[in-house]
Amino acid sequence: MSGIVQDLRYALRGLRRNPAFTSVALVTLALGIGANTAMFSVLNAVLLRPLPYPAPHELAMLWTERPNQNLREGRSAYRDVEEWRARSRTLADVGVFDPMTARLTAPGELERISTLRLSPNIFAILGVQAYRGRVFSIQEADERRRVAVVSYRFWQSRLGGADNVIGSTIELDGLPSEVIGILPADFRWSDSDVWEPHTLFPDWDVRRGERGDASWFVLARFRPNVTIEQAQGELSAIARRLDEQRIASEQGRGIGVMPLSLHIVGPRWRLALWMLTGAVFRTESKNSRVAIDANTVAFIGEKRVTGFEIGFNGKLAKGWTLFGGYSYLDAKIREAGFTALTAAAVPGQAAKIVYVPSVNTGKRFPQTAKDSFTAWSTYETHGLTIGGGAFYMGRVFGGYSDNRTATQNSAGVVTVNPATTVLARTVPSYWRFDARAAYKLTPHMELSVNAQNLTNKRYFSQAYTSHYATVAPGRTVFATLSVDY
Repeated sequence: MSGIVQDLRYALRGLRRNPAFTSVALVTLALGIGANTAMFSVLNAVLLRPLPYPAPHELAMLWTERPNQNLREGRSAYRDVEEWRARSRTLADVGVFDPMTARLTAPGELERISTLRLSPNIFAILGVQAYRGRVFSIQEADERRRVAVVSYRFWQSRLGGADNVIGSTIELDGLPSEVIGILPADFRWSDSDVWEPHTLFPDWDVRRGERGDASWFVLARFRPNVTIEQAQGELSAIARRLDEQRIASEQGRGIGVMPLSLHIVGPRWRLALWMLTGAVFRTESKNSRVAIDANTVAFIGEKRVTGFEIGFNGKLAKGWTLFGGYSYLDAKIREAGFTALTAAAVPGQAAKIVYVPSVNTGKRFPQTAKDSFTAWSTYETHGLTIGGGAFYMGRVFGGYSDNRTATQNSAGVVTVNPATTVLARTVPSYWRFDARAAYKLTPHMELSVNAQNLTNKRYFSQAYTSHYATVAPGRTVFATLSVDY
């Protein structure tokens, strides 16, 4: 025991003599403990402790995906969701919801609160019943009745926990709604204060017929014994069949399936797990094309791209989101074919054409940056949204050329003179910074201001294989007033 105490004293004296090392060690230790704590919390919440719903493994979020636009968790159109419901055999039920904010009018005060408009079957999908009163029905939603279910927290903090709240009226955005139910205190699926039928949107008739891009989140319950993989396989096939019915500009949509346990845990699993995910890949193409200029493309030969991507996307805190990613692309021209050289005519011999290996073979593939990075953060509170982002693009090659020539003698023997210079046309790397601010003036009107290239950086947005490149716009600021009707 005395030996342990002696060693501890010696270690403490050493740390006092090296404060810089001690600081680094303490920071490293704190980060390590924090990371391990976060990872354990995530694993406990996601893998070990089930969600407080009946058969939670049957619950999932469904997303509209557009891989060609790097969109993985997009909202969905109501008509698309109805198609999914009608065609699927793995889904027991599907519901939609849309988080919003509303102005709560009370005697002598005006306050903005969070609301959720949802299809009434969401309650059955989650297996939740009202703590007091009842939830609204499909008939009430179809008839667009102004009824509301409030959270337990809202009942206690805003309505004073009154016993006679059922049947009372609250005013949201100047319109009265009857309170018909209170959700249980331990119900944590959504932080919304008030829940309303999804049909109360003024433009409901338009929303219900939309396809493509829209604003609905989608919650689904699988049939018993259906796995995530089975549901994903079926829904991917449905997405392909629906895609065939769209016009060309709207094609390329998929359906993503995410277990609700991963979605509902929130910022901890998103920060801890998503930053640890990525992709390593290799692609090959036999007939790759490049842009010679703004209107012309040409085949350049065989291409191989080896690289990896790391992405992150999640909530850092309530209302504060962060997403972005880094890509590394080692793109090479494996085989570019041959280039024609002309040996000029000499006395007794006509001009001759010879073919030599292209200067492009083995070079970096044009118009592809090796390194790129994006990060964007948004904070939303009380109708105000502010955001900013940084974008990095590495050096991009446009094209290559050399000064090889061909000559011939009087006997017609052609000699290829090796290159003394190889010219590579490139545009430099750059950083760009953007910002955005928006304010919800009314439930149907939003004013936004966007600022792009804040530092007025001179950079090039496109390099061509010919001798020129496109200069990107300088600092640009524009405002937009959006009105829904």
